[in-house]
Formats: sequence, C-alpha cells, structure tokens
Amino acid sequence: MAIAPDFHARATVLADAWRGGQFLTPMPDLAPEMSKHNEMRTLVAYLLAPFYVLLGDSPIAGRIAIATYATGLGYVTWLLAREIGLDTPWSLLAVAVTTFWPSVIYRSVVLMREILVVVPVLIAIWIAVWWAESPTDMRRLAGGGMLLLVVARLLWALRPETLLIIGIAFVVATGVRYHEYTRALAAVAVVGVVGVIGAVTQLGAFIGPRNDDGLSPATLDAYAHVRAHGGSAYLTWLHYDTWIDVVLFAPLKVLYFLAAPMPWDVNSVIDLLAGMSGWLLLSVCLLAAYGAWRLFRAHPHSLPPSASVLVAFLTAGILAYSIIEMNGGAAFRRRIQFVPVIILLAVVGLSAVRRRLSTGNAPSTTDIA
Repeated sequence: MAIAPDFHARATVLADAWRGGQFLTPMPDLAPEMSKHNEMRTLVAYLLAPFYVLLGDSPIAGRIAIATYATGLGYVTWLLAREIGLDTPWSLLAVAVTTFWPSVIYRSVVLMREILVVVPVLIAIWIAVWWAESPTDMRRLAGGGMLLLVVARLLWALRPETLLIIGIAFVVATGVRYHEYTRALAAVAVVGVVGVIGAVTQLGAFIGPRNDDGLSPATLDAYAHVRAHGGSAYLTWLHYDTWIDVVLFAPLKVLYFLAAPMPWDVNSVIDLLAGMSGWLLLSVCLLAAYGAWRLFRAHPHSLPPSASVLVAFLTAGILAYSIIEMNGGAAFRRRIQFVPVIILLAVVGLSAVRRRLSTGNAPSTTDIA
C-alpha cells in the first residue's frame, strides 16, 4: 500500500476508535490487518486523526490537516527572519516566498509527512539561533529546552537522521555562543567528538539497517543505491569505493540534490514542474550565498551567531542528504526542509543589493558571485 493511502487508512481507523470511546487502545490492536505498525506511521495517524473526527473520513480531512500544520512553517520562518535581523517588510517577503514556494505549497496539501518534518526542523534551528546569540535567561532557556525535547521526539519518529544535522547546528551555536571562553570551547569540542563517535557507531538507529560496517564508503554506497530505483533515479553509475570518491563526487551530488530532475531527465509534465522548482532553487542559492557572505562581512572580527548556525545547518544537511540520495523524487521531497533557510538568506542578500542600489553603490558582478 502506498504511504499516502496508508496514512489515510490509519487516521480513519483511529478516528473511528475515538468516536467509539477507545482512546487508549494501541494502533496494532485497532488495525491488526495493517502491516508496518511502526512509530512514524502511528504518530502521523495521531496527528491527522483529530481532523478526521471533526471533518469525516474523506481524504480531504487529511489534506486539511497537513495544510493546517503547514501554517506553522510560515510562522517559524517569521520568527527566524526577525531573529536574524530582517525588518518587517523583508520578513513578510521571506514568509510569503517560503509559503508559496512550489514544492512547499504542493507538499502542504498532500497526505505525506514532509511538512510534518519541516516544521519541527525549522523550530529546532530557530532555537539554535537564539541560543547562539541570546544572553542567558533561565525562563527562556527552560522553555526552549522543553520545546526542543518535544521537537526531537517528533523527529526521532518522523525522520531520525535530521537529528544528526540539528546536532551539528547546536554544536556550532554553542561554539559561537562561548567563543570567548577557552574551557567552554574545549568542552564543546569534546561533546562534538563524542557525538560524532556515537553517531558513527550507532548509525543504524538513524539511517536504517544497511550499515553493518558502520560509517564507510561501502555503507554510503549501499544506502544510496538502494534509493536509486524507478524512473527518477539519477547518477546510477556512481559508486563510492573510497573516501576520496565521496569527496570528489560531492559537488555533483549536491547539484543533483538541489536541482533534480535535470532538464535531460525530464520525461513528463510532473518531471518538468519538479525540475523547474529545483532549477529555481539552485538560482536562489546564489543569492543566498551572497546574503550569507554579507552577514559574515558585517562581523569581520567574530562569527555572526545567526549566520553561523544557518550556514552550518545548510552545509551539513544538504551535503549529508546529497551524498546518500540518488532519487529525484526523494530529493524533491527532502530538500523542502532547507527551502525556508535558503530563502531567508536570499532575502538578506536581496535586501543588501537593494540598499546598495538605493545608495548608488551597485554591487558588482564579482560581489554577487
């Protein structure tokens, strides 16, 4: 059974049980005939079921549920925009572009889990940004910590590998926050090293069971080629035999992850629309790179907290997913979680270009590049 009908079926079963007063019965007992009773599918059912109770058993109820959760994406984008210093008009622009980005708006009305992943990921990055730049406030720290625990628990069920990327962002945020304290930096380095060792030795908990050899080129190659199936597979000739292969092919894999399907791989109208979204995103990445450069240039003697966290998140996340992805459809879905941050940095770049134009000091082609 395809995953979208599976989500619908589970939510319907759960909604029927709640209408009958069965609030505590586990999902496997409610629907023993359904296969794959894993935590991700059960969590999605619980997130969708309230809408089925209110609106009936039509799949439209599930779509409305996803669309409702998608409104949180615009709100968190607004919070992040204000956190990095964008004023109200530019913040609203970032929210509008993110909300109506083609892949985002499409995934906001289908019975899939991408939006349910993107919103908590963005919340975690927002917490990392204010942790990097805010003075110690015990009340806010406690609230942020509790919210982060909830987000981490959701992501552990929905897409656990994202926790590795978020962990890197928090290590960078902590390093920037305590950059003036040598002992604190040493402690951050130790925690980071221990975390990397733990992630490598327990890789199966995050990316699946195809990692008997731990983190190795063979593991990455096996995982990538398991995903290289169907008509949307790309670069199927590529194999990782050594770590040098992983490094050398990384730029090409990043290009495909952000822009797939490529023009020469387009075989249908759906491929064309998905490709146009990717090609547009690749173009926006150039403006985002300029925006990140402007943020770093504004702090010539120190690392800017917000920019450091956002760039660390994008670099680690896009690189990690690019290396293990060889499916255009999956790339289209998974890159959605990076779209809001890319757009935020692009808006920073656009605002910088506008300021320079308004003062008669237009940026050169070299500056923008």
